[in-house]
Amino acid sequence: MPVKNTHEQKTNELFIALGAERCETFAPCYQTHFLDKRGSLNEHRPDYIYTYPDGRILFIESKQGGSKALNSKQSKEACHNKLRDQYRHRFGREAGSMSHSTLSSALWNASHYNDCLDHAWNHSLTKVLITQKTLGREQFIVVFTDPPKVEHAEKYNKKGLLFITLTDLPKFLN
Repeated sequence: MPVKNTHEQKTNELFIALGAERCETFAPCYQTHFLDKRGSLNEHRPDYIYTYPDGRILFIESKQGGSKALNSKQSKEACHNKLRDQYRHRFGREAGSMSHSTLSSALWNASHYNDCLDHAWNHSLTKVLITQKTLGREQFIVVFTDPPKVEHAEKYNKKGLLFITLTDLPKFLN
């Protein structure tokens, strides 16, 4: 999986130094498709896998954190619709039958990062909650490279998301 930017490159190096490996699937260990709140089946992908010395596996989803909160979209369809709107707004043309992934990539590659963070399914609090609830906190965790703002952390805690910061990851893995 290619690393997209300087921040992601530095983060990738830190995860690798801790013994994690890049990965794009929960298979064959766990299911790869999950139901969103509207009942649609969607593929979810982790960013890293860490294998403990005793053979247990932890999947990691890496998020930037800081001032950028996970978005509140409840379904991939809602995200797709909003990305279509953003695409039309940014490029002045209809998205047609573009997939969620294609729309997100087009916006990201045109440096409309906030459109993706605010509206894409891969940055949805609901998505990571569904994944963590299904797989369990022992198998899936969100790691913020920068500590989330206090109000964002409080929201995540209230919703039941187990998350840590990259700084805390070495202690968590021991």
